[in-house]
Amino acid sequence: MRVGYPVRMSAPARTFSPHDLAALAAEGMLITLAAGHAGSPPALATALALRLGDQPAEVTVLLPRSGAWQLLADLAGGAAWAVSLSHPRTHRAIQLKGRRAEEILPAATDVALVARQRENLRLMLAAAGFDDAMLATLCAFDPDDLTAIALTLDTAYDQTPGAQTGQALERAA
Repeated sequence: MRVGYPVRMSAPARTFSPHDLAALAAEGMLITLAAGHAGSPPALATALALRLGDQPAEVTVLLPRSGAWQLLADLAGGAAWAVSLSHPRTHRAIQLKGRRAEEILPAATDVALVARQRENLRLMLAAAGFDDAMLATLCAFDPDDLTAIALTLDTAYDQTPGAQTGQALERAA
């Protein structure tokens, strides 16, 4: 008797580009931002969307301000940060790390960006059989509560399940 089922995983990438991140985010990803100082517990928030920054090593994470007060305070105080991005359909996961972060005003197009990325995430998870009520809660956001965190990337790691987990990714040219 066979138990379980085979899981097909794509070959892990050894490089990444910010445009790859933006493309994955556009499809719908689960995004978590954490920050902390040595000796204290990290603060964590679920982000809503990701967009490219003005420079190749910059990304901007969009998240609800409410409930993220400790995270925002830690980032303002110079805490190291990590962003985990997980693609539910493929299980591809990437972790970004850095030390430079700045809270900025959301761009005029950010509400529409969040709505698109959350809707794509909802559709992907609905196709996998998740409950509509749960998905409505997961993907809901208040545009008036939106804030943006501009992050300068220092390192990136492959977090896709498998032998390559934890290996550093090189930024593609």
